[in-house]
Amino acid sequence: MKRILTINKDCNIDKFIGTSFLRVAYRAIISKDNQVLFIKSSKFGEMKFPGGGKEPKEIAYEVLKREVLEETGYLLKSKIRPFGRTMEYTKDFKKEYDIYIQDSRYYLCQVHDYQQKTNYAGYEIEYGYYPIWATLDEAIANNEGVQSNNQISWLERDTEVMRILLSLRSEK
Repeated sequence: MKRILTINKDCNIDKFIGTSFLRVAYRAIISKDNQVLFIKSSKFGEMKFPGGGKEPKEIAYEVLKREVLEETGYLLKSKIRPFGRTMEYTKDFKKEYDIYIQDSRYYLCQVHDYQQKTNYAGYEIEYGYYPIWATLDEAIANNEGVQSNNQISWLERDTEVMRILLSLRSEK
């Protein structure tokens, strides 16, 4: 999958020596009628793409299907297409490793029209997430108004992916 974005936060990767932890996550880009399906936090206000980490033995489609259903209530259709991946390098806030590497893989997806109940857990409940359809312009403007902090480390990444998607749509 083609890398579309690299973010280095709080560390110099070129001079890095030490331990690292790699987390791979799968994220869904779901669009319909010029809108995209996001999840939004009532605590911080950011909008992000639904998705999350892989369970043992899961493949990309299974992760996306599970995460999209849990976070949005929508059932994913079977056809998914790779869009691109992002790599983020930062200090490990848990201080278990010297560096934390987030590999996010984005897929273009579609969902069925029927929406079920969401099933949030952990920080998703604390942050008050809920699904929301918005245009890319609306989501970018929303996220530009959100104060960045280490509790929403995905703000920069997902906003940049939104900008990339918008620029690709403008080229058509």
